Amino acid sequence: MFVRVTLHTSTMAAQERTPLSVGRAFESINQLPSALINAQTDKFDFIATPVVEPQDYSLKLALDQLIEQHTNSFTQTDTILSSQEWSRFVVALLSTWIDVDSEDQKLRALSAHALEAELRWALHLGTPAIVIPLLDAENANLASTLNPFITSSHNVQYWVSVPLVAKQISACGPDEQPQLIAQCDAAGRPLYSTWEWWNKLRRMITPATRLNLALEVTADLCDESTLVQWLAEPIKGLIISTDTFLTNSKGYPVLSKAHQAMFRRLLRLNPQVILTGKTSNDKGASAYLQYLQHLSTTQPALTTYESFTKGYEDFIEIPLQPLMDNLESQTYETFEKDPVKYSQYQKAVHAALLDRVPEDKKDEVTTVVMVVGAGRGPLVRCSLAAAAETGRKIKVYAVEKNPNAVVTLKHCQKNEWKDQVSVVSCDMRAWEAPEKADILVSELLGSWGDNELSPECLDGAQRFLKADGISIPCDYTSYLVPIAAHKVFTEVSTHKEDKALETPYVVLLHNHSLLSSIEPLFKFEHPNPACDTAQGPDNSRYHKIKFVATNTGLMHGFGGYFDSKLYGDIDISIHPETHSPGMFSWFPMYIPIKTPIYVKEGDVVEAHVWRKTNAHKVWYEWTVTSPCALPIHNVGGAHSWVGL
Repeated sequence: MFVRVTLHTSTMAAQERTPLSVGRAFESINQLPSALINAQTDKFDFIATPVVEPQDYSLKLALDQLIEQHTNSFTQTDTILSSQEWSRFVVALLSTWIDVDSEDQKLRALSAHALEAELRWALHLGTPAIVIPLLDAENANLASTLNPFITSSHNVQYWVSVPLVAKQISACGPDEQPQLIAQCDAAGRPLYSTWEWWNKLRRMITPATRLNLALEVTADLCDESTLVQWLAEPIKGLIISTDTFLTNSKGYPVLSKAHQAMFRRLLRLNPQVILTGKTSNDKGASAYLQYLQHLSTTQPALTTYESFTKGYEDFIEIPLQPLMDNLESQTYETFEKDPVKYSQYQKAVHAALLDRVPEDKKDEVTTVVMVVGAGRGPLVRCSLAAAAETGRKIKVYAVEKNPNAVVTLKHCQKNEWKDQVSVVSCDMRAWEAPEKADILVSELLGSWGDNELSPECLDGAQRFLKADGISIPCDYTSYLVPIAAHKVFTEVSTHKEDKALETPYVVLLHNHSLLSSIEPLFKFEHPNPACDTAQGPDNSRYHKIKFVATNTGLMHGFGGYFDSKLYGDIDISIHPETHSPGMFSWFPMYIPIKTPIYVKEGDVVEAHVWRKTNAHKVWYEWTVTSPCALPIHNVGGAHSWVGL
């Protein structure tokens, strides 16, 4: 199921793709305010402009003279636009010559002064975003300067501008590029990987949701593994120059097929686009805008799943406490809208009834079906529909602990189901059933399979299942995979409580990438043979898993999934490779680690996961022991647990 947070069903209606937002960049602030008027006339959504007039600096001058020259480059007053125009329609571009990590002491000192001065001026103007160029792998001073700004109370986005391919590589000939690409630093990391530049910078800055990326789409394209790295990063902007475009036979600007494919993949992150450079034909800037919008609007239509889950991407939610909390009406309503889950359940009950009762006995045998955790009755309806389809007779017990849901169940019994259904207001673990069940039906699964206490609940209910009875579901398996997910990790990190990074979350993982193949974790089966032993069932688990990294990235934790065999060959799954098409009742789990780990392609990531239980609660503990060792998270369930 989803989460403790209430989901409003009005937002779960089918959605369309977000319209593309495109801005036009200008070279001089002196072009304002006419630049804004022209851009709006051409239907651009915003403009990007330097906050100072570009200057040529001669390092032969004294430092104080250079600083004075920079001070004089503030040639425009803030009154040339209204505060509303600054805050709604202008992105600030910092000077591209600034290099606070230069080996030249004078340039470094001038750059430090200029960077702080331009940042303060942009904050004064109230622009919603500031674009800061990242020049190379040396960026410690840049991180030091940016950190206090990014962690301040100013409500502004800092977009670090990074080229897709380093200018040093693009400037080389084809024969020289492989050698440059292969060059590594002392730690064995590629010197001219712009992702490595960004990774170094963001690791030196206090995690903050204000720090994001503006990725420059270069004429040279990166390889697939690098693109996968970028797809896990917080890309808020795409910067594309008119020089990157080709001209078609009709004189209009177009992108190469390779650029189109990459551009569309990046669009799934809903970035804003900044068009830079001069127009090279008589069609004007609007022709580029129309083409970019064409690429956006001709993307494949949203799938049913994407349509119904739009708006929940990377949204962090707390898993349910199914035995401690009662769901609200809106939450039930959302779950009941799932177009796939209940169809699969109905098929499973249908198949079980056919196997349970031969055709020649259908008129004389009544099958007892117990729906445990009946909610407002969707599984009751599935069972009754399956009985009608198969021509089998059934008697249904609807067992539900939530007294508010029981009100709805009793209403349905009185007005719809009649004597075919008995409503039981009780915790399934405490109920004394008047007879044994042939089929036990439940939807107690969580996003990680067993994390909403399905094993404990169904073991408790097994005593009123016949020895040859059927449980739907009959088994479920949890899965784990290391992931890079800067956005989700940063959201969690900004919470000050100790428990924030020691709590699993339900998240529709979107802005992320998998760092290895997905591996199975824990499996539970029902009926559970251990329930019939003197010792009883033990639902604690431990598993050590080894993953081999298929891509280099910064590991922010794990993604968690499950699949379940309801009955026979009828399954439900949120495993990315076998996801039940259109099913949205469960989002994946995000299991964070307190310290992100740099993982190189080919590295072995060794994880340890425990499912622990006592008389009062169930909780998970986890850690990593390779490529480095981390402390065990959530020891003793101190920060995250599910109450029994």
